[in-house]
Amino acid sequence: MVGVEVPKEAGMIDGVEGGTEVLERETGMPEGVTEEVAEGTPEVVVEEDEEVAEDERTPKMTDDDVVFVSEGATEFKPLLALIFFSLCSIIPFTSAKSTEVHYCNKKANYPVKVSGVEINPYPISRGKNTTFSIAASTEEPISGGKLTIDVTYFIFHVYSEKHDLCLKTSCPVSAGDFVVSHSQELPGITPPGSYTLKMTMVDANNKQLTCITFDFSIGFVAPESLADV
Repeated sequence: MVGVEVPKEAGMIDGVEGGTEVLERETGMPEGVTEEVAEGTPEVVVEEDEEVAEDERTPKMTDDDVVFVSEGATEFKPLLALIFFSLCSIIPFTSAKSTEVHYCNKKANYPVKVSGVEINPYPISRGKNTTFSIAASTEEPISGGKLTIDVTYFIFHVYSEKHDLCLKTSCPVSAGDFVVSHSQELPGITPPGSYTLKMTMVDANNKQLTCITFDFSIGFVAPESLADV
């Protein structure tokens, strides 16, 4: 219950002493709150804790929070993504690759030991120069010799060539580590797929120093074809 003091004036409630009248009424206001009500003043009704409107609890966006995107831009982004992934599916990313090497005769004790082959770039593309770097070591100095390279496509022998060893590394070769580097540009008509390369090294007296094989792949798209797209 809330007590409300009302000044006594002419024309107001009769029979109330002291010039004031305490009116008791149900207001629903918090306990201890009073208000003075003048004659003719509408009754003030205060509701209990009103729930905050949902739109007041939700943060309002400002002009700084709004990003306008044109209709053309939204259509263009999916198109760019489609082009990018399409190119990725036909153009492999190229980089150098270390390839596993096998000796032609696993039981042979070759004077020259090969630790690995690096192919750069890889995968190999037709019509593009590719370098094969062969890391090797020898216990005896090598004054000169020959390199024979044979390439097979599945079971078919498709290519063979011979090179002066001193054109592929620095001669004379001192005892220790050395690198044999061979570069080759494959013709554009070379069919794509998996190949095996066999390299045989002999010294100046035609004594076999080492013989290795390793596999490599040729891509399906040649650089010249992309230039015509």
